[in-house]
Amino acid sequence: MTAPYLSAWHILYVLSTPTLLSTIRLEVSSHVKVTPPVTIGKFSSPPSLAISSLGFLKSCPVFRSSFRETLRLTSRDWTLKTTKVDRVALSYDPDSKPYMLPQGTNILIPHELYLRDSKNFSSPDHFIPDRFVVREPSQPTVKSAETGTTELFSKRAGFFGADKLIEETCLSFVAGILMMWDIEPVINERGRKEWKVPKMGYGIGIARPEGDVRVRIRSRETEMA
Repeated sequence: MTAPYLSAWHILYVLSTPTLLSTIRLEVSSHVKVTPPVTIGKFSSPPSLAISSLGFLKSCPVFRSSFRETLRLTSRDWTLKTTKVDRVALSYDPDSKPYMLPQGTNILIPHELYLRDSKNFSSPDHFIPDRFVVREPSQPTVKSAETGTTELFSKRAGFFGADKLIEETCLSFVAGILMMWDIEPVINERGRKEWKVPKMGYGIGIARPEGDVRVRIRSRETEMA
């Protein structure tokens, strides 16, 4: 159940971040082809969608970076290790005493401690879609998305194999939704259309949203014709 939650969070972050939707649509447009429905008399076929998922990994740096940033913020997985020899664990606090971990000690480490640590990521509680975008040294105008240290945790969580199959699947699903539909928040109690990202509850691998997000969805296949 991790992939559906991860994709849902990704879509919500894209929609609720100003200008990000238009940036991603521009990036993925050459890798997504929407064919409008064919109508014969009273019968119509559904619109079709053709996606080149490999292109998302190679030439959509902001899109892929926003996916990795979503993974960083929503990861709720744990790593379990057992010490094979006696170990000494040091604290970040210089005034704290070190801990002795005898051989055979089970250590349970939540990934969130690392992924939300300001020593590892600036503004760790904020969604920064281009956090993992880098420029090629030899070609400053060419950008790509580096997975950074999230690669270690995504592999531990069982999300990605060597061929990036699950990552491609998540990116393809999100790209298809964003290219096929216009999604906007419903009018809230203050009479405004405002995105509200729900609080995150604990889940298996990926956080579960604590609360609903009400939206209105409109097909945009006529715009893609």
